Amino acid sequence: MRATIDSTAIVSSGAAIASDVTIGPYAVIGPHVTIGAGTVVGPLVRIDGPATIGERNTFVGQASIGTPPQDLKFKGEQTELVIGNDNTFREFVTVNRGTTGGGGITSIGSNNFFMAYAEAIALGRKDRELAYRVFRKYMRVDNPRLLDFTYRVQFMEAIPARPYPREDAIQASLEDLKETTPKLDGMKPTDFFDPSLIKELENEDFFSKLEKQ
Repeated sequence: MRATIDSTAIVSSGAAIASDVTIGPYAVIGPHVTIGAGTVVGPLVRIDGPATIGERNTFVGQASIGTPPQDLKFKGEQTELVIGNDNTFREFVTVNRGTTGGGGITSIGSNNFFMAYAEAIALGRKDRELAYRVFRKYMRVDNPRLLDFTYRVQFMEAIPARPYPREDAIQASLEDLKETTPKLDGMKPTDFFDPSLIKELENEDFFSKLEKQ
């Protein structure tokens, strides 16, 4: 059996891919990446190494895995990511490699389910002052008017409380890319994401409970 790799995916010759791995459209797999049996890599997922990924993991579209740590002290040292078995990484989840200060390894066990954004969105909507502190720390902004604009326009208005992918934004990207990538012609935004989990969470009042915590 050979791995199923979409023709638009880019897989480094320095990656070790098990024979039954599935790699979706426009995914990018870098060198020094090992992916175990039964793993599914969805559309637009990026996996950089050094990274060792176990068996039966699922990376849903647009996850970013194994990229350098988001640490200003990082100077290109050799660090790595190790992931166990049977994990699910949903849309837009980011998992960075370790830092030397933290032992050089980001280690994830097995049977985990990772989501991005939902809890941070709910917390930011409830606590404006906390959001301001985050903006000050990571954006290095202290101007009150700019803080207020960032919170109102770039957070409250731009990021929905229920983080469904924006079909209009994806459609705009498809329109921009069709001339250079003819195979995108006729494809729909829903070909690139699955909103069923978010819908299920909403039906279970997950987001409402977050907002009340």
